[in-house]
Amino acid sequence: MKPATTRRALRWLHIVGSVVLGVYLYSPWGSEPAFRAVVLFGVFPALGASGGAMWLWPRIVRAWRGR
Repeated sequence: MKPATTRRALRWLHIVGSVVLGVYLYSPWGSEPAFRAVVLFGVFPALGASGGAMWLWPRIVRAWRGR
């Protein structure tokens, strides 16, 4: 996969996850147990992973190439 494609995919994952997190925080759906579980155990960790990957992407690529 090209680096630009990977970065674009991570960026969209981060944007969509942020929208879901905003819905969780500012809508009445936040009190639904199923939605809360999905956000807390799925969306929130995915946001952390995608944000960390975007932040450390150059280091990840260098380590992957065995530089």
